[in-house]
Amino acid sequence: MGWDLEWTKKTSMDRENMRRLLRSTDSILQRRHAGQRNVVILSHDYLYRTDKSLELLGEFIDHFSAKDVYFDWVENLPDIKEQGPLIAYKGS
Repeated sequence: MGWDLEWTKKTSMDRENMRRLLRSTDSILQRRHAGQRNVVILSHDYLYRTDKSLELLGEFIDHFSAKDVYFDWVENLPDIKEQGPLIAYKGS
């Protein structure tokens, strides 16, 4: 299992970097047809230890929640057994 995008340390520290990731995720979701809407975003829990990083993560999630995009763990996809990164997917 690979990933499409990565939430990096820079993403956790700077709003413009978070917005860049947001735009990249939007772009991928728009290009994929309904059966291929999963976007895998690699992330690590240590990246959310500051108030700023939690604020940026909240903005990222709020942006997609307003667009009917859902978040889940890769392990909850069919045929995936091990825990992996968080994914964003567009509801059908």
